[in-house]
Amino acid sequence: MPSRPLATPTDVAYLAELMRDFPASKSVTPQEAIAVIQGRYQSIEQSTGNLVEAISREREKLKLAETFRTLAMLFHLALFRDLLSNAGNFRQPTEPNHGYVGFGKVDVRSPSLAQFNGTRADGIEDELSDAFTLLSSADRDPVRNSVVFYQKFVRIHPFYDGNGRIARALVTIYLRLYDYHVLWKALETTKKNEFIKRLNACHKREKNPGLLAEYQEHLFSFWNKFVVPISNMTGP
Repeated sequence: MPSRPLATPTDVAYLAELMRDFPASKSVTPQEAIAVIQGRYQSIEQSTGNLVEAISREREKLKLAETFRTLAMLFHLALFRDLLSNAGNFRQPTEPNHGYVGFGKVDVRSPSLAQFNGTRADGIEDELSDAFTLLSSADRDPVRNSVVFYQKFVRIHPFYDGNGRIARALVTIYLRLYDYHVLWKALETTKKNEFIKRLNACHKREKNPGLLAEYQEHLFSFWNKFVVPISNMTGP
């Protein structure tokens, strides 16, 4: 999984806003915090192989949907511990602006600036439960399920920040359990904008199940080009 590109001024300003509202023990600037987060994400990337092995050993005893839900929260904690006081927790309705977050080109906490709205904070648990059900041991089409899960997770936007990183890590681990590998480098260096465009097309049709299913099929057809059996893997 390639690490996220260098932060933009908008990224820095957004993290500064979160650090003001969720102050934590580590005294760093937003720029320093972003460097820390990027380093921590690289550690998560490096740990995915060990996590796959651990889950595989206990697979018959685990409920995978619950395991991946726990991993999502642990990854968020790993990224933001000592930087945000809400590290490891989903957005809450008791938080500023009732836990609202919007997203699109950038994450924002103002509905007037957002391209899309994350799920209301009081509805996150229910919607995530449906999304994580896709990552179950009974799945017969893991490649399709992985990208539908990815789209649902980033649309729900359960955290104020880090949703894309966390979704990538979860999907990587999930697919490796089925002996598939995501060509993240090829995707992000050659077709990132098209991937985002197809995700957004699904987000726009979230309230129309028929159209959503149709556009998720378009998304799957695109995604399928970047997921390969590990036995056939020829590149990163």
